[in-house]
Amino acid sequence: MTVTTPRMMFANVVPPPNDRHTLHVQIVGTAPLIMDRYSDDAAAKGAAKSRKVNRGDDDPVWEKARLTAYLTEDGRLYLPGSNFLACVVEAGRFFKLGKRQLTTAKSSQLTGMLKCRTECAIIAGDDWRPDERAIVNSSDNRVAKVRARIDQWTCAFELEVNTEEIPLQLVIDVIAKAGTSVGLGSMRPARKGTYGTFRVASWQVDDPDADEPATDPAPSKSSTRKRAKK
Repeated sequence: MTVTTPRMMFANVVPPPNDRHTLHVQIVGTAPLIMDRYSDDAAAKGAAKSRKVNRGDDDPVWEKARLTAYLTEDGRLYLPGSNFLACVVEAGRFFKLGKRQLTTAKSSQLTGMLKCRTECAIIAGDDWRPDERAIVNSSDNRVAKVRARIDQWTCAFELEVNTEEIPLQLVIDVIAKAGTSVGLGSMRPARKGTYGTFRVASWQVDDPDADEPATDPAPSKSSTRKRAKK
């Protein structure tokens, strides 16, 4: 399992073909992240084996919250790479490449242009804690929901980009938009919430034809959508 840490330390992997570049992206949360990993499988594991949490390990509220958190075997909090890629793909609906929209309601061009090389992105930041609030379930009943929450967080991902099909700068701009308009976790902007937003803190691309990797501290301020129309 490839694990990416938030300090831009990346595991050794097989280098991509020359038409593909590895984009290293570090993101920083601009709102608390709320997780909801809960499943019947997680509940069964939780009942079969008790695991201590940060504090209050005998508190049922903490145990319920733990079941919703993405935790490694050694107890570190992480985000799945598939979640990050889905976030970026969804942000493609705000952009066009030429005359075609990157993502529509039925399909996305980005799924063939990008590949997430990070399976688990380790989260650095505050200790997580339970977030308990009332929600309306699928039966329109108001119930209490407990989930894991982390207020200050950062993590890093690796994306393999097919640069013959999409410019790197366009990918950076899509990621930046994903951070403000899509988000990660529960109650994110894409689900009419305000949590899980983030900004691109830094990025680096491995160019197989260059002596040094290209870097930039922030996404482009110009409009990628306008650039794509030219």
